[in-house]
Amino acid sequence: MQKRYRRTILYFPLILAAMPQCLPQACFGQPTETKRSTTTIPFAHPDDLRPIIKVKVGYSDALFAVDTGSIWTCITDFASVKFRLVAKDAVSKSGKPVIIGGQPTHMVLIPGVQYGEFNTGAFDAFVVPGYKVALSDAPNFDGIIGGDLLAQLALILDFQKRSITFIYPAGLTDRERAEMGFQDAASLLFRMDNNDLRPYVTARSPIGTDGSAFRKEEFLLDTGRASTVVSAAFAKALGLKKKSGTSINTLYNSAKGSAGNLPKLSLAGVECSDVSVRWYAKDTKSSIPILGMELLSRFRVLIDYPAKKLYLKPVESAPETKAPTAAQH
Repeated sequence: MQKRYRRTILYFPLILAAMPQCLPQACFGQPTETKRSTTTIPFAHPDDLRPIIKVKVGYSDALFAVDTGSIWTCITDFASVKFRLVAKDAVSKSGKPVIIGGQPTHMVLIPGVQYGEFNTGAFDAFVVPGYKVALSDAPNFDGIIGGDLLAQLALILDFQKRSITFIYPAGLTDRERAEMGFQDAASLLFRMDNNDLRPYVTARSPIGTDGSAFRKEEFLLDTGRASTVVSAAFAKALGLKKKSGTSINTLYNSAKGSAGNLPKLSLAGVECSDVSVRWYAKDTKSSIPILGMELLSRFRVLIDYPAKKLYLKPVESAPETKAPTAAQH
């Protein structure tokens, strides 16, 4: 194991079969209250709700998206060329090719990603197609900070200030949360599996007008997506009315869908009204409901990964933004 330096985040590459053996909480032990480090970074694109930040890859400037909807920290193919990183075939611990999106993928050794005062040190990262992760209405970015790194941290998303704060180690106490302004915030536990380091939360909506029955849906909390997406079954149960057709895009797939408004959605006991949503034309194994940034921007958000807790503090008004038409990762 590498020696840990002050304000340096150790990075344990987590690929497929190796993931369950390298969970961050097991590697780092229980955090203490008096030794936390924080760094706050402004969004690089103020008109975009998603946290895209300026970082350094080695000594070179780069743009990375902080993406809770991605299991892995990745770099784009054009960025790997720009930074002169040598690609190799990605293989699992058993020596088999790593398959992502139905395709074999590659890896490169990144000399380290510095974001604010934190630095990952050197690590292996997957290479993903740059044109797939490009954001409409925003310049291309170079990589993604995903769940394998974020699972060690706590994050504060402040959409009013357009900034993200990283806290290490996580596992915050009640007093610490209160000092950060979350003393009266709504909270809920999220699900995060050993082989899928992404947070999933449950929300519900009333069926009909009398409020006596509800429909629940589990959502992937995804900072890489602007829009909120529900399943076809959820949309049908609530009788959502289609306003327009749309495409729902992920890194390797694109699905047809519809767009409309959800009258009410309750999240951690907080009722959100008139929520803009998209829904799949047909549910498949890959059609995952998404909780996107257009909805989360109604709150100041704290995600404590090791504690598996989400804290939401409503703000007076959601920030105005020119949201892209599609978000992909």
